[in-house]
Amino acid sequence: MKTTENTRDSLAVLADANPYPPDRIAALERAPERERTWALILARSGEQRGARSSLAKLTPRRVAIAAAVVIALAVPSLALSSQLGSLLGFSNRGTSIDKRKIDLRAASALDITGASKGTVKLLAAHAGIGIYVARDGAGNPCYFVGPPNQNSLGERGLSGGCLNAAASQQFPSPAEPVIDMSTFVYRPGAVGEEVRTLAGIAADGVAKVEVLGLNCQAVTEVPVAENVYASSDLPQTPVVAIRGLDENGKQVFLSKMRFWDKSACASPAQNH
Repeated sequence: MKTTENTRDSLAVLADANPYPPDRIAALERAPERERTWALILARSGEQRGARSSLAKLTPRRVAIAAAVVIALAVPSLALSSQLGSLLGFSNRGTSIDKRKIDLRAASALDITGASKGTVKLLAAHAGIGIYVARDGAGNPCYFVGPPNQNSLGERGLSGGCLNAAASQQFPSPAEPVIDMSTFVYRPGAVGEEVRTLAGIAADGVAKVEVLGLNCQAVTEVPVAENVYASSDLPQTPVVAIRGLDENGKQVFLSKMRFWDKSACASPAQNH
């Protein structure tokens, strides 16, 4: 598949966010597509910080401190403490992976990102997609998408990356309750991106994740279970955002895509 502008933008942001040599990051661009999906973990997050975000893409990949203050005025302190606490929590400790199951393909992804081979754990698997966590040499978390079980690592490998020190301190938190690792396709002339694989990790307080279409309605939704969400059964339709909701249906995370401003989501009626 031809490298898109999205991928190139993500690689550039990744180079700024990660403390690894540029030649190792550039190798992702030359690798097979699944070895560079979402171009390492903070690509979209960083891209959104620099460009499109009134809700901080992370939109709110940063549920702003000001918003928390507003909530505090309206909600009893105990309830607020519980809600914010759930967005700080991450209960899943994962299941350790036998190092002997990590073949050359998976090991290459770990090496490129700086993740230590002996720290890999499977967080959970849903819809045939496995979400893995590891640690780099500095102890920062690394997240990967891969097969649903360790026995298939040799067939599908891993794709993902490591958070830098600053980012690892932000997740999980009310400002950063979700790390989205979805893969996207943009077709020239289309009015939105298509989500090819929906996948990511979320704080304890995130109950489900939705994909919003041009009309600002959910085209698909998946539950968050074991701090993980994943789906590959997605409609081939242009979308403009991914958002996370808590158990009461309150939005706690919004990731805007490039055609957000042309969608119904950006209309005054939707914002009030």
